[in-house]
Amino acid sequence: MKVAETSLEAYLGLDLTQSQEQVLEVIKDYGPITQEEVADRLGKYPHQVSGRFGELQELNQIEIVGHTENQHGNTVRRYDIK
Repeated sequence: MKVAETSLEAYLGLDLTQSQEQVLEVIKDYGPITQEEVADRLGKYPHQVSGRFGELQELNQIEIVGHTENQHGNTVRRYDIK
């Protein structure tokens, strides 16, 4: 079950940065999703959001749920809320 971001933060006592919150919200709304897809939805480049994925994984907020092929034929990870 997915929970509203503010409820999730309150429950877990998280202190997320604005960038982390933006990435988490996109994953919550559109996951499973790739880093490239999140960046596209936020109007950013993948390198501008990729660090947030590691941070959110360390905070136990997101997880890798599979793999897919991107537009360049590369295998990329798909993420979703834990």
